[in-house]
Amino acid sequence: MQCDMRETYTYHRRVLKASPMALPTDPVASQDAGAHVRADALVEAYPNAKFLWSHRDPAKVLASVCSLIQYVRSWSSDRDDGKELGSEQLECWAEGVRRAMEFRKRLGDNRFVDVSFADLQTDPVATLAASYERLDLTFSAAASRRVQDWADGHQPGSRGGHSYRLSDYGLTEKQVRARFADYLATYDATA
Repeated sequence: MQCDMRETYTYHRRVLKASPMALPTDPVASQDAGAHVRADALVEAYPNAKFLWSHRDPAKVLASVCSLIQYVRSWSSDRDDGKELGSEQLECWAEGVRRAMEFRKRLGDNRFVDVSFADLQTDPVATLAASYERLDLTFSAAASRRVQDWADGHQPGSRGGHSYRLSDYGLTEKQVRARFADYLATYDATA
């Protein structure tokens, strides 16, 4: 979280400008889950950036995040302490969300649209079309088709299941929700 990303985002912008695939009028989307902790650097490189913030219950997400990180870490380490990982990730993501909320207060709500993760899953085209409209962006027919094509090929559960529990990481739903209390009180993250 201490990494200065200004040069990275500035370079990213230069690459996009030089790319024949990128049009200056196209909005740039970041799927970087960690971008929220580096949002100031992103806005420095993209001063007109607008943000779609997808909300989901942290108690439903954190076990998945821990499971993924545990798997990736297993490639290079034999250390496998689920409780340590759970505590580390709870603090990391809670701090990231706190920073994102603080950033949003400084920048202003007019550049943000809030979206339920459940709405993105059940009707991604309508959800994104409405989000673009609220951000005063154009959601083209081509974009609509691409989103629908992607959604058709990525239905929840279509690639099998993956089991994990917060308790695998020494966490409880109550504990996670308490750590994200300000976020949950501010945004509808019931999905």
